[in-house]
Amino acid sequence: MAELTGSPHLIGGNTTDSQTTARHIVGTVARDASGNEYRYVQFGVAAINGEVVVMDNTWTTSRLSSTSRGFVGIALATQAANAFGWVQVYGVNSFVWADTGVTTADPVLAPVTTDLGHLAVQTSADTSIGIWGLHVATAPDSCASTALGTSALSAPCTVLLTYPLITGSFSISS
Repeated sequence: MAELTGSPHLIGGNTTDSQTTARHIVGTVARDASGNEYRYVQFGVAAINGEVVVMDNTWTTSRLSSTSRGFVGIALATQAANAFGWVQVYGVNSFVWADTGVTTADPVLAPVTTDLGHLAVQTSADTSIGIWGLHVATAPDSCASTALGTSALSAPCTVLLTYPLITGSFSISS
């Protein structure tokens, strides 16, 4: 659990907090003592810890889809739809959901055929969203259990975030 600091004014609180009313201006950015950066958002849909979400120009999150465009963040706690909370946009996150075959090779992809915000391995039959500025540092721990309700997902992996974004669909042809 990271404790936040910020400037020019002090921003206190925990990155795993969930609020029904905004405690900060939506879009506010804060850093923790390790240099990780977070953005305060409104969750347009429910999310769980480690889920990949996309943010629009009002800093409202949505699930990934084939038409997703914008900045990407990692949800840091279970959030209800319309709740306010933090997503991570920069630094190291060791709890991002991924398929069992995800490796440290680029590009990082997220499938658009599901509403689960996770990283995936692309096959020739898939159309996925390429996420730029997100790099898998360690492959998923296949011994951990899944919380996303599907056996296709193994567990969290560690990623390096550098203000990730989505610019459009990415597909592979065989």
